[in-house]
Amino acid sequence: MRERYQKKMFITNDIALKSNQRILFFDYLRLFLVFSVIFVHSTVAYAIYGENKWHVFDPVRSIFFDIGSLFSDYFIMAVFFFIAGFFALPSIQKRGILSFIKKKFFRLIVPFILGMIFVIPFAMYIRYLYFYDQSIGFFEYWFFCYWRDINQFMHLWFLPALFIFFLFFAFFYSLKKDFFEKPNKDFSIASGKSLFVFVVLTGLIFYTVRLFLPYDHWVMLGDFYFVQPSRYIVYFSFFLLGILFYRNRIHSRKEKFLKPFPWISLTFLLILMILSLYYFFVNYQYAAFFVFIDSMLRVSFCLSIVMTLLFLFSKYMNFQSVFLQRLSANVYAVYIIHYPFVVALQYYLIDVPLSVFVKFFIVFSVSTIVSFLISEFFLRRLPLLKKLL
Repeated sequence: MRERYQKKMFITNDIALKSNQRILFFDYLRLFLVFSVIFVHSTVAYAIYGENKWHVFDPVRSIFFDIGSLFSDYFIMAVFFFIAGFFALPSIQKRGILSFIKKKFFRLIVPFILGMIFVIPFAMYIRYLYFYDQSIGFFEYWFFCYWRDINQFMHLWFLPALFIFFLFFAFFYSLKKDFFEKPNKDFSIASGKSLFVFVVLTGLIFYTVRLFLPYDHWVMLGDFYFVQPSRYIVYFSFFLLGILFYRNRIHSRKEKFLKPFPWISLTFLLILMILSLYYFFVNYQYAAFFVFIDSMLRVSFCLSIVMTLLFLFSKYMNFQSVFLQRLSANVYAVYIIHYPFVVALQYYLIDVPLSVFVKFFIVFSVSTIVSFLISEFFLRRLPLLKKLL
């Protein structure tokens, strides 16, 4: 009974993987992550310590939004990259290397280019209105200011970063194909020892990079490409972890270590530790000891959240739902287009005499609903965009 429960609960649905059926709980997990992304973006204008990190700032703010943004920011993209890595191996096995790269280029780079031309300018325009000149029109800004004003890719950074990760994976797959297709039966990435080594190695590299480049620091490569080196270390590690989880999937259900209670308990413990760290040592956040502890806690928290979400969604969300599946089909488009709606609503609500929590609720709910409606009834009905999104 226990073995059957563990097999159903975890991500080793070999029948679905072999028959190319969708694994429903992964779709719903992506949906949850997109809601979380919109949540984080909706909080920043109302967070006390969010200044200089966003496009507009409300005069009234709350520490609750700092806390919510802090923990969501820790794990969201790590889970995204883990999922991308998990499905990278079966995708390249099915398509072949060249077809795999071509598919990822059209799915990631083409939407990125379109987003930089048609989505990001609206958010950057709001920023320009807030900080500089309220008299300028949108098209005037778009034609004469936008490309000089931009200093990062905003939320679209995820797309070229993931494409680069896929290129690295395709390169190593071409060199070590047997490693990926013939897993070692004596080794499981899901064992306690393996995951401990993963946390320590990732945490140490993360810490070392952060000594020279702060966590949120953007670096420009060439004339246009922006990266956050310290974050990329963590994201690439979880991308690789996803690949290894798929590679060793048939053995993971035998691991006694893979049970939900320890991971849920660890998640709550790490939350308390992170809150304590920032409460008692917030004035020392650039000190080496703070960076080291924070790096280890961030990686540990990301791992515990990945494992917890996998268990919870595979146990409670692995079912058919027409409504959830319709929402899930729009996840990618919503991720791309929600950003300017969030920023615009935050801007136009600045002088409205409402509670900061009411403003947040309006921004989050309206931008979410509008983004899904536009995706469902417009964008994904256009033949070209439907193939991309």
